Amino acid sequence: MRRPLLFWALSALLWAAGQRPVKGNDADVKSDEVGTAGAWVTFRAPALTGDRLPHGGPDWSFVTPRLPALSADARSVLVAHSEIQMGGPPNLSLRVLRVSDRAVLATVPVLSVEEFGEAAAPALDEVAARAFADLAKRVEARLAAVVPSLAAVKWRPLAGCTVSP
Repeated sequence: MRRPLLFWALSALLWAAGQRPVKGNDADVKSDEVGTAGAWVTFRAPALTGDRLPHGGPDWSFVTPRLPALSADARSVLVAHSEIQMGGPPNLSLRVLRVSDRAVLATVPVLSVEEFGEAAAPALDEVAARAFADLAKRVEARLAAVVPSLAAVKWRPLAGCTVSP
C-alpha cells in the first residue's frame, strides 16, 4: 500500500520530535495557555495544585479552532479526534482521513489516555505535579513539531454553515 506524501512528512517531523505516528485505526488519543500549533491546536495545561478532578489530574484541555481542515487537493481532511469518556482523562490525536471513504491515512498522537493516567498515578501530589509538568512539555513539543507539516500541506479550515428552511 502506498502512503501519501502527507504521512511521510508527518512521520519525519514526529520522528525528529521523538514521536512515532500510528498507522491506520489503532490509536486514539484536557490547564494556563501552554502551547499552540499555530492556531490549529491550543493546549491549556494548568499545573496540578492538589485539586484533582475525577480523572486524577488537573483541568487540561485542547481547542482546535481551525479544524476540520481540507487539504489543497481536497482529497484529505484533517480532524481532531479524542476518546470521550464522562469524567475521563483528556486526550487528543490529529487524524488525516481520505475524503472518499473516511479511511484513516495517518494519526498523530498529541496526548493519550495512557500518558495522562501514568502522570496521575503517583499518590503524592508533589510527584504527580512534576509528572504533569513533564508531560505538558512533551505535548508542547509534539504540537510544535506538527506546525511545519500543517503548513506544508496547505490545509484550509472548513467554514461553518447554516441551512435555512
